Amino acid sequence: MKKNLVLLVLTIIVVVNLFSQPTSIKSVPSVYSSSHASALMFVKRDTIVIECDTIYLINPGRYRLYKALHEATLSDKDSLCSKILKAYQSSLLENETAYDKLLDNNKKLEKTTSDLIIYSQNSLQNVQKTLEFTQITLDQSFKSLELANNYIKKEKWNSVGKKILVGVGGACFGLLLGMLIMK
Repeated sequence: MKKNLVLLVLTIIVVVNLFSQPTSIKSVPSVYSSSHASALMFVKRDTIVIECDTIYLINPGRYRLYKALHEATLSDKDSLCSKILKAYQSSLLENETAYDKLLDNNKKLEKTTSDLIIYSQNSLQNVQKTLEFTQITLDQSFKSLELANNYIKKEKWNSVGKKILVGVGGACFGLLLGMLIMK
């Protein structure tokens, strides 16, 4: 009985949570704060994900007032406010264009830098392989020189040893011959 009661309570909690979830998730992109996009509208139970640094929310009445003021200011072509507002909008467009160009240049620079790093890493690997090959060649050369040096020492000893043996043999032969002659 307790298990059924706990199961019923858990089921009710899950159902209530499912139906209490927001109707939609809306995102405010990071470029929204620097763009000239129209205002975004959110309704009750919307979940808002804000990716830009700052966002201002106003109620519908205030939005209509601001929109009406904006349209009235733009309709009066001779007013100073209209000229200032148009210059401000023009400046915003120029800034947005400059920002887009700067962002594009930054992406190109990042790609170039990444390519340069990859090229440098490949070059370093090739240099390392060349150094390893050179080290192996030097080790083999040292071994060959050591073998040649040992061979030269043996040949030197053989040459000197043969001369000494011939000298000793000649002296012994001369001594023997001298003893034979003396007798």
